[in-house]
Amino acid sequence: MVHDATGATVADAKVQVRALETNAAGQVQTGPEGRFRFPGLPDGSYELTVEKAGFARYSQGPIVLRLNQEAELDVKLEVAGVSENVTVTSDAPLINTTNAEMGVNFDRKRISELPLTPSRNVLKLALSVPGVNQLHGGQGLTGYGEGTVPISVNGMRARSNNITIDGQESSNPILMSGLFVVCAC
Repeated sequence: MVHDATGATVADAKVQVRALETNAAGQVQTGPEGRFRFPGLPDGSYELTVEKAGFARYSQGPIVLRLNQEAELDVKLEVAGVSENVTVTSDAPLINTTNAEMGVNFDRKRISELPLTPSRNVLKLALSVPGVNQLHGGQGLTGYGEGTVPISVNGMRARSNNITIDGQESSNPILMSGLFVVCAC
């Protein structure tokens, strides 16, 4: 949301987002309530700029977006002097306040440095997340193949897990459907 120093919303401000890795940019205008939205941005680092006549140019970055993250930014425009820029160097909050989803993202460094031997099974990454436990025989496990890592997230049944890798569904559709997201970004 874009507002001024008094807290009033700023409509028709030009909002631009630029991917820092590719330099690809998109632009929208704020609505009557000062809101703006860039749906479907791929994960990565971005810079946000907001401009409106009579206000100083606002710039914030790098803003790091993870897979399926919704970033809510609160932009405060200052009244412009002769020539003035306001640059904010903070990141979007990593706490999900928009819905009840629970998920975790793994960066390439964490994946390459975690000991996943002997099979290098990427599902063993999930075991490094708080609240995730490996299920063992005698717990009613059926349908798991050799080398599979059946897991429970926060005490839920194994069939309540939903695993995606780089945005691609990677769950056994017979056994799983719904809560946990693993991302190798």
